[in-house]
Amino acid sequence: MAPISAGSPHPWFLLSAAYRPARQEVVVVFGFEGERRVERFSFFPKAFVPRHWVKRAKELLPEFAKSVGLVERERSLEVRAVSWDFLQAFVRKLDADYPLVDTVRQFLVERGWGFGDLFSGEQNEWVCRGLVEFPRVQWDGVGSLESRVNDLLGLGEAEAGAFLHSLVWANRLRVLPADGVDEPFVRFELWLQNVLFAQGLAWPKFESDGVEEEFGVTSGELVWSVEEVKSFLERGSSVGFETLNCSCCVPVSLDSSGLVMGGLVEAELLADGLMVSSQSDSFAWTFHAQQASGGVARQQFAWQWGLKVPPVGPFSRGQRAWLPLNDARKLAGAGQARVLFSSAHLHWFCSKRESSLGLALGSLADSWEWAGRNQRHLEAEAVKREGVLFGSLLAVSPEYGFWGALKSVNESLLGGILVHLHSSFSAFRVPAVVNALDELLPVLEKPLAVARALGERSF
Repeated sequence: MAPISAGSPHPWFLLSAAYRPARQEVVVVFGFEGERRVERFSFFPKAFVPRHWVKRAKELLPEFAKSVGLVERERSLEVRAVSWDFLQAFVRKLDADYPLVDTVRQFLVERGWGFGDLFSGEQNEWVCRGLVEFPRVQWDGVGSLESRVNDLLGLGEAEAGAFLHSLVWANRLRVLPADGVDEPFVRFELWLQNVLFAQGLAWPKFESDGVEEEFGVTSGELVWSVEEVKSFLERGSSVGFETLNCSCCVPVSLDSSGLVMGGLVEAELLADGLMVSSQSDSFAWTFHAQQASGGVARQQFAWQWGLKVPPVGPFSRGQRAWLPLNDARKLAGAGQARVLFSSAHLHWFCSKRESSLGLALGSLADSWEWAGRNQRHLEAEAVKREGVLFGSLLAVSPEYGFWGALKSVNESLLGGILVHLHSSFSAFRVPAVVNALDELLPVLEKPLAVARALGERSF
């Protein structure tokens, strides 16, 4: 790669990227106003698959000669290949349904780059500053991006807004604008894919926790506010995929920090006919579905007490049962159970570092605040120029529309991702993560409210 000149008189913006398998490289185009610069980066595609596939993967290696290599990581198996075709063929033999991250997105995710990001030259390196300026670039070889937005503003604010939103979504998802991803569910899945891929993690392959509330983002209203997410990050920034059940924070008692309420502990019940209104809806539904005995009693109890979720039980004195941690603690406090400590079914998150999920959400929150500050600056400038008519000036400002789109997209991701992680349709739903979110999010009833908005369960 030819290094950027440290004395470059202006910044550059990332315009496009393309994979060239024959030369094992990714070609990136940077631009500034009417100038363009093409850079070539050596690139070998990869995938991160579940670590327990290592035996099968090693058995396949002879079929691929020296075209594929394996690297055993702490939480995944890294598959490296000389080309996309070899990578795809190899992983398909392991699991035909395992999703791969396409080559250009791999390249952008590894570097933390995105369409429209600003780059500066420092010590002969490309230094990415992120989406911190309105991209001053030529668009489609016809005119500037600014003139393109101005043309759309002539047709209406909605047209220009949709265009700017598509550019910002491309940046946030590490895809190119031409790839156009419009479905909210797909957007959230791609964003989570990027978070895990950047950390070298395989997609979660956990067993289902049984009958559960099925969450899914179907409305822009079913989200948490940015302030609620920021409040969560103050307490739950360690909640994530690679920080789950870390080896450095193994609990030594039920009072250990980082324990998730959804973890199970064994308890000896000290009362006959005991019914427990569990704090974990998914556990309660699973128990009700799997335990045929006592089903009628649970239905009657729920009807009598106006419960929308069946209780857990009935239990007899001296019986031992595995219960969610918080349920067991509550029963022990009431003198109705004796908790038998075991870490075998407990879940915890690392108390010594932030998770990649927490860091990524924090980065979105910072970008949201940056966009808001730039909007307020432009509003103040417009008031100075136009007084009470400042709104008419902002309505035709491409830059103001850009900051509005950046703020809106960040807000959509911040508010929607935490709901999306509850979705039983997502490849990234991890029960322990869901339980931690329900425990730490400011509005504890909102997950249940979302589920009921999508259709109540009857029993």
